[in-house]
Amino acid sequence: MNPDKPTGLVLLNMGGPDSVEAVEPFLYRLFSDRELIQLPLGAL
Repeated sequence: MNPDKPTGLVLLNMGGPDSVEAVEPFLYRLFSDRELIQLPLGAL
């Protein structure tokens, strides 16, 4: 980060699981989505 340039932040509400049982599948799909999160790691 350069302190001489302004910094922007974007917050998104992408919904969430509707039950405790839905948390694990929700997180798996969220972090497995290559279009959403691009990391230099292999697929899950």
